[in-house]
Amino acid sequence: MSGLCKRVEKNYQVLKSGVKNNTLTIDEIDHMTCELITFLSMLTEQRITHINADETVDRYKERVWNIVENAGLLPEL
Repeated sequence: MSGLCKRVEKNYQVLKSGVKNNTLTIDEIDHMTCELITFLSMLTEQRITHINADETVDRYKERVWNIVENAGLLPEL
């Protein structure tokens, strides 16, 4: 499980840094968030609830979702 969790942490940090520093295109943000959401869903299906001692899978889902919303990746209603 440790390798899986490190993958989530690393990919999230790359995404977060790229968005914050404006170094990712909207397509790159879209691709990275889709990959992370898919991977987090897989962890949930495997009943993995924590990324590390302090962070839950659900918390990372919320973080990625916030990036999706703030990047404007959702269609207008």
